[in-house]
Amino acid sequence: EGDQVVMGFRRQRFVWTAEHISNEIIDSWEHRTDVAGDAVFKPGMGVDAFESAISTSAKMPEWVDWELLDDGCHFFVQLWPFIFYSFGWAVMGGFGAESASAVLLESRYWAAKGHEGRLDTWNRLRETACWLFDAAAHGADGFREGGIAWKGCLHVRYLHTRTRKHIQATGRWNKERFGEPINQAQIAGTLLGSSVVLMQGMEEMTGIRFPARQREAFIHLWRVIGFLFGLDDDVNPNSSYHAAEVAMESVLNHGIPAFPDPSLTAVLATHICESVATGMREEFGVPATAGAVAAPAYKMLGEQYGSAIGLPKPSWLMRTLGTFRAFVMSVILSAWFLPGAPYFFDRLMRFLFVSMVDSIRLRQPSCRFGMTCPMKCESMQS
Repeated sequence: EGDQVVMGFRRQRFVWTAEHISNEIIDSWEHRTDVAGDAVFKPGMGVDAFESAISTSAKMPEWVDWELLDDGCHFFVQLWPFIFYSFGWAVMGGFGAESASAVLLESRYWAAKGHEGRLDTWNRLRETACWLFDAAAHGADGFREGGIAWKGCLHVRYLHTRTRKHIQATGRWNKERFGEPINQAQIAGTLLGSSVVLMQGMEEMTGIRFPARQREAFIHLWRVIGFLFGLDDDVNPNSSYHAAEVAMESVLNHGIPAFPDPSLTAVLATHICESVATGMREEFGVPATAGAVAAPAYKMLGEQYGSAIGLPKPSWLMRTLGTFRAFVMSVILSAWFLPGAPYFFDRLMRFLFVSMVDSIRLRQPSCRFGMTCPMKCESMQS
């Protein structure tokens, strides 16, 4: 207690306190899974049958603050381009968690399947963008039983459960090294990387702290998502912004070594960057390279950690362009803090969010999310 700790992740520093979570406790989370999801899942079960079977365990708990949840959804919609920008580097940084990278490589991030694998990954990443739309664009009502967000989260829970069962059945999974596949610690880490890490990143971009209400609302949104993902309440780290910050330091310090295994982390980091570059070249005619895709991650994760996880090296020109892009985004993001600006951001960014999802679905008709016309939402008509 009182010692300064340097995490592998971003080489970020923090002071260890009595509030931080011990390695022994996090180790125990790695051997816990979604008990309710595993209990109802049957081989060959489809998502609708799973949703029906799990619905009793997915009733919204009493701790849900519906007004705070609605504020969190609006905050996400208002700032989604900046959240997505932060997602990009945070996801790559998360590949330093060897157990999470092992799951992704065992499931369907087809790093060994060349061009076909890269296009599949590109499509999966864009489908994730549509899922994020479903999670936020319909407000708190989307999380009521049967709502768009509620169903979207249970769909992901189904995919997690099915993937876990598949990996366990292969007999290849190293349980001693990684714990259970898609375990409670991994889901908690994903939640933290999607909430408090992104919030910190956006605040670094502007040098301005978000108001406490928006901080707590964004964290609460991800607490609810975590619950629907099957994260146990005693593990769910997002009870408050402070609790999430402490949990992030504890979990990422535990799960991400200073120099992760390149056969996992570097393979996946390279594959993701190449996949995004391939998608941008083929769909938009942009002369993107893997190094250009990695440039924002190097800026936000730092040169040391970016190299440690095996990110492709960007050229000097790509680094310069990446720095300029980050500057422009920070200027626009700073405007959100002006009086009355959140309302303007909500209208404009909601329209742009809808347009992006419609564009993805036009090119990718099999996309499982973003199907409900958002222009008909009450939030658009108000």
